Amino acid sequence: MGLTATPNVAVEINGNEYQPRDIGTLSARAAPRKFSPMLTLGWAGSNRRGFMFGFDAGVLFQGAFKIDPLTATGQKRNDPTLRADLEAERRSLQDDVDKVKVYPVLQVAIGYRF
Repeated sequence: MGLTATPNVAVEINGNEYQPRDIGTLSARAAPRKFSPMLTLGWAGSNRRGFMFGFDAGVLFQGAFKIDPLTATGQKRNDPTLRADLEAERRSLQDDVDKVKVYPVLQVAIGYRF
């Protein structure tokens, strides 16, 4: 999953202010785990013919996303201060993402049995 942003006003990164020309376009990527088990319980009515209604509820054990380093394309893309600020923002974001490892799941089904 990727994210890009091109600011058109001054932005604050890790407490320091940068102009749009200094940053250019910010890019980041986040990758989920390749295997994520899910546990659900559900009901789908009886097995007779006709319309049916069902639902499932449970949790997805996704784990935390891994956030890759943020990059900038502007005039200061190689500036050590900007790079340190971007890394500090990435670590802060990673800390927030690490707190969420389980996601709720709710699924509703409508169908017709022959």
